[in-house]
Amino acid sequence: MKNNKIFILVEAVLAILAIILASVMLNGNTNSVVGKVAVIIPDSDGNQWASLRYGLKKASKDFNAEMFVVDTGKTMTVKEQQRLIDQEIKQGADAIILQPATGANMEATLTKSDHQIPILLIGSKASLTSKTTALNTVEPDNYAMGKALAKEILNDYSGNLAGKTIGLVSETKSTEAVARRQQGFENGIKGKGAMISWQTSHSTETDQNKKRSQLTRTNVLVALDDQSLTILGNQVKTNNLTGPVVYGIGHSTEAIYYLDTDAIECLIVPDQFSVGHQSLSQLAQFLKHPYKGIQAQSVSFRVIRREQLFSEKNQQLLTTMNQ
Repeated sequence: MKNNKIFILVEAVLAILAIILASVMLNGNTNSVVGKVAVIIPDSDGNQWASLRYGLKKASKDFNAEMFVVDTGKTMTVKEQQRLIDQEIKQGADAIILQPATGANMEATLTKSDHQIPILLIGSKASLTSKTTALNTVEPDNYAMGKALAKEILNDYSGNLAGKTIGLVSETKSTEAVARRQQGFENGIKGKGAMISWQTSHSTETDQNKKRSQLTRTNVLVALDDQSLTILGNQVKTNNLTGPVVYGIGHSTEAIYYLDTDAIECLIVPDQFSVGHQSLSQLAQFLKHPYKGIQAQSVSFRVIRREQLFSEKNQQLLTTMNQ
């Protein structure tokens, strides 16, 4: 009789343990993926996003989030970006990471109530004119990067730019990021004697002869984004231009190449790996614990000269750009 009671007790304990184990396994399987995050950036396969994509992939593993980068062309209009957002929501995305397209109504488009899922911006705020936004951003300090460019130029000219002419080049003039970079740069050289003789946007300037004429008449060329910097680097190399000195902001392997081959004098590199990692980690944690909220974050940037390019402190940066 006693043995039967012991047997029944053991069976009951084993049954309880089996239930607990099954519950743990079920919950583990359920919670293994916290959600699906879609990433929408222009020219999604471009190598300028290598560090960003690597940061996204690392965070997706670290926080058990399903992440996929939407296949896109080199440019996106507000209408096209809205179509992609709606498409990814219909296909089950729980959150979206987005580099906002340029457009006057982008702010209203992104904050419309029927999206119903969190959208985190990267690289730039949605609007050039709006001082506040309902959407948070993970981005470098664009104003500080522009000011850092000015500081490097001043260092090279012993703080005196009297009589020097400067040309500013950007992919477009109407993004919040470019506007802040230009503001920082102009404030950085204010009162130092330089004159910004011209400014152009690659999205509107089509006269190649005029471009070449502008380049040769200018002492210093400043590129405010990666695409503009690589275009300038290519023009300097292809046309063997020896007059203008090029400075700029970039994060692609092409930008590194042109720095290494003397086409660029100094390069400001935003930490794109951290942009990717921080944006996805924030959304993954929010999807798991919504009460934590989503916060705007600023990432660092690095000033690199040719002689420092392959130094030990830059090895990790170069590694992320070649993933």
